[in-house]
Amino acid sequence: MNDEPEVTDRLIAFWKARTEFGRGKYGKALRPFDGRKTTVDALEESCDLAQYLMKKLMEEEAVADLLKRAIDEVDSWNTRAGFVEDCEAMAARLDVDTGRAARP
Repeated sequence: MNDEPEVTDRLIAFWKARTEFGRGKYGKALRPFDGRKTTVDALEESCDLAQYLMKKLMEEEAVADLLKRAIDEVDSWNTRAGFVEDCEAMAARLDVDTGRAARP
């Protein structure tokens, strides 16, 4: 168990904020038969979502690569006890395979 907030709670808060943003921007919330082409809107938003997801994946891959290289570099210094282990724990939390065997 960890102390991170629940995803659902965060999503609900975000969703409510987006609804208020939409009301402010468009003067109303989404409603059936509002004159919009819902399928086209959804398809356009889906394409945007796919691009945002790919962008995030590319950023995470770059961070993971940097983390792997940093772990290897710091490990070669053989300095502060526990630092490499802390980095490896963070890598595991991020689901990054550092290519290193787990330490006992």
